[in-house]
Amino acid sequence: MRRAALRGVPVAAAAWVSAGYAIHHAAHATPIALALGVLAASLAAVSVFVGRREWAVVASAACAVAAAAALSVVLASPARSAVQQLAADGARVLTIDAVATGKVQAAPDGAVRFEAIVIDARDGAQRVTGAAPVRIRGVATERIDVGSIVRVRATGAETFPDDRAALSVRAIEPIEVLAGPGGLLATASDLRRGLVDASTGLPGAGAGLVPGLAVGDTSAVSAELDGAMKVSSQARLE
Repeated sequence: MRRAALRGVPVAAAAWVSAGYAIHHAAHATPIALALGVLAASLAAVSVFVGRREWAVVASAACAVAAAAALSVVLASPARSAVQQLAADGARVLTIDAVATGKVQAAPDGAVRFEAIVIDARDGAQRVTGAAPVRIRGVATERIDVGSIVRVRATGAETFPDDRAALSVRAIEPIEVLAGPGGLLATASDLRRGLVDASTGLPGAGAGLVPGLAVGDTSAVSAELDGAMKVSSQARLE
């Protein structure tokens, strides 16, 4: 059983190494994906026609997964590069339509920050469409949840190559919610909101912690409670 469990280690390691190399050497990502794909097929043929060899099966799986990881980088690069180029000088004001994909976190200054996938980005003269991940920060006049479609006028700064987000976006105007989440995401949003509403009637300042502990929704945590928790954490570390 222990030996069987360890078979996944080289597969996972190959995926991480391939993805990391492809991210930092984007020009080589395509030939790497092709070479790994051919090698995976060759090793699979060895395991089938020469006789089942455990090492060949594991090596074939590792190469196939590594090829898929490199290929994912290749497919994501055009949209990522186009969005980064649109905000290359860091001074352009962009209008970005995006879908919120990550937890919406409230900052002490009243702003929110979350990850999203770009649907459309434009600066007036140029326009880019493509699924590029971005990190958005700004003030929202409406509640934003996972699956919400938002529009934000903002400036963008390019991130590091190994950062999931292609841009770090800072809104210069209130974030506009074009549409709320749909389907199962809408159901999950309603359940989270119901829990937040139900917790507001609980006694004590710690009532706002209940949604955060249960479903990760920290919107009910006040700035005072957040500051007190940070002070308490620092005191314990000291």
